[in-house]
Amino acid sequence: MFLSNMLSGIANFFAKSVSTACYCFFWDEPQIDKDLLSGFMDTESIDSSSEIEFFLEVTKGAKSASEAIKMYNKAIKEFRKYEDIDDNAIFESLDNIRSAYNTVSGAIEEYRDTKHLTLEIVENLLQLDDKYLSF
Repeated sequence: MFLSNMLSGIANFFAKSVSTACYCFFWDEPQIDKDLLSGFMDTESIDSSSEIEFFLEVTKGAKSASEAIKMYNKAIKEFRKYEDIDDNAIFESLDNIRSAYNTVSGAIEEYRDTKHLTLEIVENLLQLDDKYLSF
């Protein structure tokens, strides 16, 4: 039953409109769900295929349009948490971690081989951020 409703919804999407396609997924109050979903999709401007795919993915299992809207809003809220992350900051942090790891690994290797640390290695270790030295 669900699969036939889903296929019917996809067919309706391509034939008619987004709200009609999604309407096929909800059974509790057909007309209320259709009106609610149609208004929501218009308000949120959910009209591209990727937006619709996202909507359908995050609203799987919804029993009504209002439940689907709640699920969608929750997913969007989670998504937006990560949307503002600066990729350059992440790469810079990873580079810093990699550099610190290499410095500490080099110090450990030198100490293991020679049983002492050169002044250069000690200076490199002291230049690391305090959070790396706490271990």
